[in-house]
Amino acid sequence: MTIVNRLSMLFLIWLGIILAGFSALVFGIEWYYLYRQADAQSIAAFHALVAAIEVHPTDVEWEPNERKIVLGQGSGFDQVRWSVHDSSGKLVDYSDNMLGGDSWNAGSPWSVSIQAIRAGNFIPEIIVSNKHTNMPDLHQEMNLDIAGKSNFNRAPYYLSTSFTLSVAVSQQPIVSTLWLTARVLLAAGFVVWIIGALFARLICKQALIPVTIMSASGKSLGSDPSARLSVPKTGDELEGLGHTFNDLLARLQTAFDRQSRFSADAAHQLRTPLAALLGQVEVALKQDRPAHEYHRVLNLAKRRGLQLKQIIESLLFLARPDEIAAFEMKQVEITSWIQEWINGWSDHERFQDFIFHANNTSPCLVNIHVGLFNQIMDNILDNACKYSTLGSAITIKTNLHEARLQLTIEDHGCGIEAAELQNLGEPFFRTEEVRRLGIPGIGLGLAIAKRATTAIGAALTFESKRDVGTQAIISIAVISELPEVLKKENSSTKKEYHEAV
Repeated sequence: MTIVNRLSMLFLIWLGIILAGFSALVFGIEWYYLYRQADAQSIAAFHALVAAIEVHPTDVEWEPNERKIVLGQGSGFDQVRWSVHDSSGKLVDYSDNMLGGDSWNAGSPWSVSIQAIRAGNFIPEIIVSNKHTNMPDLHQEMNLDIAGKSNFNRAPYYLSTSFTLSVAVSQQPIVSTLWLTARVLLAAGFVVWIIGALFARLICKQALIPVTIMSASGKSLGSDPSARLSVPKTGDELEGLGHTFNDLLARLQTAFDRQSRFSADAAHQLRTPLAALLGQVEVALKQDRPAHEYHRVLNLAKRRGLQLKQIIESLLFLARPDEIAAFEMKQVEITSWIQEWINGWSDHERFQDFIFHANNTSPCLVNIHVGLFNQIMDNILDNACKYSTLGSAITIKTNLHEARLQLTIEDHGCGIEAAELQNLGEPFFRTEEVRRLGIPGIGLGLAIAKRATTAIGAALTFESKRDVGTQAIISIAVISELPEVLKKENSSTKKEYHEAV
């Protein structure tokens, strides 16, 4: 089933429910109104009959001539029927349209109400209220025996201790009107539903044109990773969905390109030292050689093996999913930690070139994984040493800016062109100048540093100018400033460090 058919069917179902509910509401309102009208007609008839009765303390007097009664003169269904009986049940008077020979008495529904008015009481007593009956039983319900009494002699006045008043209202007009209303509502609802069925598919199809365009565009994407969905400018959720999907395709293409480039570079980087290693071993095995020659080949094989080990470990780290397993983070005072970390490079030939400036006004705590952060700093500093000349300063400095610590490692080496700077930190990326100069390396150090920085919730960015130098900037959130007690200890540690340097 297509989405157009599904929406059309759902629309028609709800349209049918709404039409049925509307018809039921209209029918109910009319039913209530018509029956209220019938009740009002019955009440008005009782008022007219009571007005023709004179109530005395000991008796009641029926005086139809004194107060003209015009009720029941017509024979239509809209006219009430009434009768009056005395206390013994004797018929005193009745409406002219109650004659048994009239043509209106053939099985129509009626509502009969009976009230009694007694001597000394002006308020009628309700005996029967709206009792439903058919025409054949109406005379019996009203206690009439008037068949053939068309010349009934009415007394000008009649005395009794009480009178019983019976009023009958025909329900035939109500039934006829309700049936007509039901038929009209049913026919109108059916016509509206048919019109809705004719236009529903057209409307749904028109509304889903953007989906159709996007679906056709999706089928034509094929195997081209750069292809995108055609997104109509509808200004609604469908346009947003299309842009979101295209953004997803763009990220997938970026990930695919990175994976393809990573696989090719990894194969090349693994193949080169492995081929050199095997070549040296094959050359050494072609003929007997002195012990020192075998020793040289074994040392070379060891270096190549260590290089392969480093490449493989780096590849395994970079191959982890983005959601790296939770690390055991630790709060450290960053200034003293950097001083201890620099001391760990004391046996390096560039140690005298290191300059540390703690520009933050007071020591502060950061949350880091010590092992990963140490690897990040080592990789960045190793790059700074590798791509700058001996004797040029390498500056490590810290600044506190908007509750974040900016840790900068700056060298004054060859620098990087602006066009290549955006690729810095990509696996196996090395600039053309570095390759030309033959500086050793595999291009994974900064990639690992960038990935590890993201893993601990920090950020690593680079700034560089050709023949000026490069800055690696680590931005990490500060937990809080150091308590006063630790500040004193840290001040003492900093003093010892400067004395040692």
